[in-house]
Amino acid sequence: MTLFTDTLAWDNELELIYTDDSVMVTTELQDTLYGVGFESDVRLEYWKIMQPSGVTDRGEEE
Repeated sequence: MTLFTDTLAWDNELELIYTDDSVMVTTELQDTLYGVGFESDVRLEYWKIMQPSGVTDRGEEE
């Protein structure tokens, strides 16, 4: 995955990457996700967008 944002911070105690700014995430499945606010582990394996926005045609099973 690739993360695009203007600012990014690191919390050493929680081992957490985060931002409160706008983000754009592109995934290996060619998805592009947008939102405001982001949190992730250091390996970018477990992440979430706080205020996601956009539209998808993909179902929940995909």
